[in-house]
Amino acid sequence: MPVEGAIERRLKQGLPLIQVRDKALPDRAAFARAVVGLAHRYGVKVLVNGDAAAARTAGKPRQW
Repeated sequence: MPVEGAIERRLKQGLPLIQVRDKALPDRAAFARAVVGLAHRYGVKVLVNGDAAAARTAGKPRQW
C-alpha cells in the first residue's frame, strides 16, 4: 500500500495516534490490519471508527 510509507514517515516523526475513518475503503479490515502492524512497532494507538468487525480483525487489543 503506498499510503503505508506516508504513515510510517509520520510515525517516525512522533505521530501519537492514528484514526482509521474512511468507511468506503474496499478492504477496510486489511487496511486496518496494516495500520495496526505499523503503529504497534512505534507504540502508537489506532482507533478504527464505525466498524467493530474491522477493529476486531485488525489485531488483539493492547494494554496501554
